[in-house]
Amino acid sequence: RPSSAWNPVFPQGTWPASARPVALAIGLPKSRDLGDDEDAEVEVAGRAWNRLPCTAFRVHVTGTTAAPPGDDGTSGVYFEDAAWPGQFTPGAIATTVVRVDAQGHIYDADVFVNGAEHVFSLDGHGGTVDFRSIATHEIGHVLGLGESNDPRATMYAAYPPGVAWRSLEQDDENGACTLYPGAGDLLGCDATPAAGERPARAR
Repeated sequence: RPSSAWNPVFPQGTWPASARPVALAIGLPKSRDLGDDEDAEVEVAGRAWNRLPCTAFRVHVTGTTAAPPGDDGTSGVYFEDAAWPGQFTPGAIATTVVRVDAQGHIYDADVFVNGAEHVFSLDGHGGTVDFRSIATHEIGHVLGLGESNDPRATMYAAYPPGVAWRSLEQDDENGACTLYPGAGDLLGCDATPAAGERPARAR
């Protein structure tokens, strides 16, 4: 098992097999910085996790939702462009709220992205934050992973400016494959990285 090399801070819980693949909706309104590109970037970020051959975890984007985030069993990605909620860490790039039942099963995970205090882009240039990198990191939290102690990992707490978090490192893979051992349906995704993919603070 790969767990001997996995360097986690805190696993949140795991999705039961009956809830996989995990469905992620795109909350409306979409990001003012990204517009309709937000959907595709979340989808591509999910493929970084989906293509791991040693894990049964899979995630996919199901479209948009106008419903607000909450403890409702619907997981989503929500941009907070007007104001960053006061209950979250001030200045954080993003935060994922994972809800776990008494059996340790995740049943809801909402990603909140701080568009009020950060500018997001498709390339991370000019002092902007590369959204795909953040989406890849936050989907790791949706999966149930906590922050990694390995500074090379995409699940490390401190975001390195640029696109380094687009790819997964060995510690990330070890975590996913430990929590969800086995193999999953690739959901029609190519098992090789798309062109240009590799794999402030995010939580």
